[in-house]
Amino acid sequence: MAGVADVSGVRALSGRPVDGLTVEAVRAGEMGLADLRLGRALAHQVCAQPSPRSMRALARPAELRRALAGAHARPDWYPGADDRVRAARERHPSAAEAVGGTPARTLLTGLDLRDGAESAFETEYFAPVLGVAELPGTGEDYLAAAVTAANDRLRGTLGANLIIHPGTRRSLGEAFERQVAALRYGTIGINAWTGVGYLTPNATWGAFPGHTLDDIQSGIGVVHNALLLEDPERTIVEGPFRPAPRSLLNREWAISPNPPWFVDNKTAATTGRLLASFEARPRWGALPGIFTSALRG
Repeated sequence: MAGVADVSGVRALSGRPVDGLTVEAVRAGEMGLADLRLGRALAHQVCAQPSPRSMRALARPAELRRALAGAHARPDWYPGADDRVRAARERHPSAAEAVGGTPARTLLTGLDLRDGAESAFETEYFAPVLGVAELPGTGEDYLAAAVTAANDRLRGTLGANLIIHPGTRRSLGEAFERQVAALRYGTIGINAWTGVGYLTPNATWGAFPGHTLDDIQSGIGVVHNALLLEDPERTIVEGPFRPAPRSLLNREWAISPNPPWFVDNKTAATTGRLLASFEARPRWGALPGIFTSALRG
């Protein structure tokens, strides 16, 4: 599998304009900020959301700023990140904001998915740069517009994340499934980080089929695929909109703890070390410590 540029870390937000939903969506959106602050390849590149004229924007720039600024500092993952951040800011003098947390963290707001010259939709920064674009519409109209934009305007097809309120998903019914099926990405995370697909050996990881050597984008073929599925198209991973115990308080029957890839997880490092030790030497006696650490996150 080979790859070049991939800005496919798009996150499309959809939900109901109800109290508390904005905070919940931003918190769910923290699944990708861990990689964004490192500038890794699995990082989100573009966040597409409903325009305020259509419904309450689920991840307002102010809330994205707070989430990015509040994430603890980590060194850049790839060499040359400072140069790429500087280039992004120079290319977007009116849209680029240094949000704090580290000198490099940058938010590009007000991007227009109809602008054929917008470089942020075709550049993989390998640095902590996040673009934000708004789309009109509500319900399936908005979701269809977001899917079309992700398919046609963003370069790369490695992974896409959708954050959707359970009530919105129920109201959309089969229309939601149709739009997910129309999304041409190799791994799709629904209220989950696409990296979960990468970390699951049975799942496939790679670009959506169809790239060529003349237009390689996210590559050709897949890795992992422990089940040896022939000609796989994509992997879809799903998670709860809210982790426990808030999920139970909102009548969502999910008992998943705060995911370790959330930037506010307090025990991610400890849980990771325990899991790595368990993988090296599986034993029943290690499970209580793993569960205790995960639930405290």
